[in-house]
Order: sequence, then C-alpha cells, then structure tokens
Amino acid sequence: MRNPRAAVTALRKGACAAPNVMPMRLTKPLKHVRPQCRGCRHYYVTWESRHPHGCRAMGFKSQRTPCLEVIRSTPGVACLHFKPRS
Repeated sequence: MRNPRAAVTALRKGACAAPNVMPMRLTKPLKHVRPQCRGCRHYYVTWESRHPHGCRAMGFKSQRTPCLEVIRSTPGVACLHFKPRS
C-alpha cells in the first residue's frame, strides 16, 4: 500500500500486509493524552535560563515541562494537580 494511513487502517481491521505475516494488533492508542502544563493554572515561566518551567502546586522548577518530570519520576502516573486555567 502506498498510503500509510490506509495501511494503519487496514492493520486495525486485522488485514495482513503480507500473506506470510500475522496481523499486528494495536494495543496502545496512537496518541497519548496527558495534561498540558501550559494550560494549567499552577504552571509559570521562571525566566531562568537553566530552569524555565515551574509548577506552583508541586513547588519545583525544571528544564522540561513539569508534567514530563512527573511522568518521568512516577511511571504510569500523570499529574494529579492539573487544573485548567479559567
């Protein structure tokens, strides 16, 4: 198949790409959904070159966005302090 989207759709339906290959089943969603820190009321920009991102709820600054730090330090757990900005 030349169209990659058609190939993914065919694989989701259980079609085989080649006759000798077992069909691949997608067990994970294609797009992982997690809270975006920039839309949270606790997120702030620190204006420090080494630690530009901060979280007031957890009280830390980091090089990466705080939600990535939380996922990295506690595998499988998303940020529990996320509150959308009003």
